[in-house]
Amino acid sequence: MQEDVSQKTDELAHELLRLVESEGLTSNLGDYFELIALAYVRSGHIASARDYVTKSLNFWNLYDGHDGERVNRATRFLKRLNEVERIMKEKEMPPKTRAA
Repeated sequence: MQEDVSQKTDELAHELLRLVESEGLTSNLGDYFELIALAYVRSGHIASARDYVTKSLNFWNLYDGHDGERVNRATRFLKRLNEVERIMKEKEMPPKTRAA
């Protein structure tokens, strides 16, 4: 069941990014990366979420400046992920491995 959720999340992420590209919406790509990261968080795949938050952070650092609000938002998201991961370790709930 969890594998199905992970696979579906991967498929939806790829479809969203394909649509963003084809519709010329790449100026807000960092926002879409964060939406994908949130989907991975909700499916329990913290490593995949971290990958997409990092992509968002890199995107906004490049296009919004190092002290921009979007950079700050992505940084806060990444910090929250670190906290979730720490709590999971404390409760001996290992995060799921990165989805394909």
